[in-house]
Amino acid sequence: QLRDRRTLFMIIGLPIVLYPLLGLGVLRFAVGLAEKPSVIGVVTGSADVKDFPPRELPSAYPLLIQDGVFARVDSNAPSALARVKLVFLDQSDPGMLEGGKIDLLLAAPPGFFAKLKAAEDGASPGPKLEVFGRADDDSRLALRRLTHALNLWKQELTKARLARKGLTEQFLDPFELSLWDEAAAAGPRLSAIDLVVRVFPFMLVMWTLAGALYPAVDLCAGEKERGTMETLLITPAGRAEIVMGKFLTIWIFSSATGVLNLLSMGITTSAFSAYLPHGGIS
Repeated sequence: QLRDRRTLFMIIGLPIVLYPLLGLGVLRFAVGLAEKPSVIGVVTGSADVKDFPPRELPSAYPLLIQDGVFARVDSNAPSALARVKLVFLDQSDPGMLEGGKIDLLLAAPPGFFAKLKAAEDGASPGPKLEVFGRADDDSRLALRRLTHALNLWKQELTKARLARKGLTEQFLDPFELSLWDEAAAAGPRLSAIDLVVRVFPFMLVMWTLAGALYPAVDLCAGEKERGTMETLLITPAGRAEIVMGKFLTIWIFSSATGVLNLLSMGITTSAFSAYLPHGGIS
């Protein structure tokens, strides 16, 4: 079996080459996606106005964008907005979006804060922010980054509303929930770690089976093709011993494939995970 090049390639060669190439490809894709800046066009009515939504009257509500930058940035995860470039526009121009000059277009209705105040009093429904994009990865990436800022801003608006009523955030969260499993409390997550947890065991099982494939075919059907089955049967070894010997041979090659794949996975993950933009994998 050790003289069979196909067997050696499946057991030793392919795991050593496959996982580093996959790790390098995933790393280049993740880093390239994280480093790529997003351009968001913000309609303020004038290129000189750097506040959004524009204020028509003094208001106690906080701004989303103030002096050309996002007014609220989460100190725990500032990288989500670090690569967002804001372009302030006189009016909504879908041509810039279709031409690729911007990735997203953000607009607010006139009198946004007045409508927000009216909605607080129950006089009318709340105002609606409009976000326009394209059906491509650049717009989706920009939308994920903008959604992070919008969620932070919405929390600030909620705090301002509660403060006007003399209430705190505890008014919206009447009780705490204590779960026995921390992972269950965190809820579903989509991260690099979850991807590895799902994909690597599947690949490990598949390559373990692949490592057993060539020895199994050669030791069973190969014996009949070479005409050596009869010669093997007239040896002093019993038939049960022959079957067990073939099984153990296949099992050893399969186990060796699994161990080498596992080592290659671990070394590749250890080498490349530290360079991922969202943190390493233990």
